[in-house]
Amino acid sequence: MHTVKSWIVLFAALASALSTGGALAADPIEENVGGVALVSVPPKPDGKFDVSLMGQEQGLAKLKQAFGLIAEKSPFSMKQIARLRQAGQVVIFYDPNYPKRTLDKIVAASYFPNFYDPESEDPQKRIFLTVVGRHGIKWPVKELAAVLVHELVGHGIQRLEGRILASRQLDTECEAWLYEELAYQRLGMNKKSREMVQFRQELERIHCSDFKIYMRKTMPKRLALWDVLNPDVPRLLGYFKKYQEGRQAQAKDVTAPPAKQQ
Repeated sequence: MHTVKSWIVLFAALASALSTGGALAADPIEENVGGVALVSVPPKPDGKFDVSLMGQEQGLAKLKQAFGLIAEKSPFSMKQIARLRQAGQVVIFYDPNYPKRTLDKIVAASYFPNFYDPESEDPQKRIFLTVVGRHGIKWPVKELAAVLVHELVGHGIQRLEGRILASRQLDTECEAWLYEELAYQRLGMNKKSREMVQFRQELERIHCSDFKIYMRKTMPKRLALWDVLNPDVPRLLGYFKKYQEGRQAQAKDVTAPPAKQQ
């Protein structure tokens, strides 16, 4: 069981990685839900923020509510989280200090792959870590739950299987967006709303564009899976695995040294 001191150590490592180091005004607070550590840290006393901040206890309650929705509504996601728990510690931080203040984009949450080392026996180095920032914590709870699925399940499974660091960002995002799509289905989102239509358009036209080209070339009849309001995501993920295995095989062929002449 992690102590408050160990969470401070983890936060210090995270802050160092993000170049946002500094002392906290108070200790982190934690609640363990279904074997997943939900941790909330306070803002830094000298921090300057672009929005008003959700309080530490309120942020922890929001994480608990969002994770509770995943546990209740998305058994497929929970099976993947169980796989992560078998390999290491699953941690979701609410950190109001994240991200660094920028003018070009708003980051709701992020997954940090470098905190999981499959070769290490140190529990502090076998952590599947997702951080929700000051913007994401204010999202409606269903949207926050879906983003947690995207980051923790989508990217966490990629890290568990040793794929996230070697894959193209386009492909890692396609897979994570598919997990997010399934979460929206299970959470009962209105798939005809403007936000959900925009999400679906970005999923197909941007993040999974190469995957759809692959399907069109190799399994054209399976393209019909996309022609419904709620596509069969587990089935698509199965085909995505074949697509990615094919890409990895092609990459090996390209980088292999030429055969010696006899």
